[in-house]
Amino acid sequence: MHHNAIFSDVLVFKTNIQSARDLDSVALFLDLDLRIRKWNVDREDVDHVLRVESDDPNPEFVIDIVRHAGFACEELTD
Repeated sequence: MHHNAIFSDVLVFKTNIQSARDLDSVALFLDLDLRIRKWNVDREDVDHVLRVESDDPNPEFVIDIVRHAGFACEELTD
């Protein structure tokens, strides 16, 4: 299947990103990756859900980035 650049995938992860300082720390890494169009963390959710809109459907690169930033990260699937 050809992946059209207009569409992007939304990847969803459970993290331990909790404080504004945590958010700033991980932002340094996520903002630099050109595969990521948009991202946000729901710090009110029990799983501190990270949602990433990306051109790359593979969740592993996001997990690697977040773990490199010093946080736990695992994909949440339906």
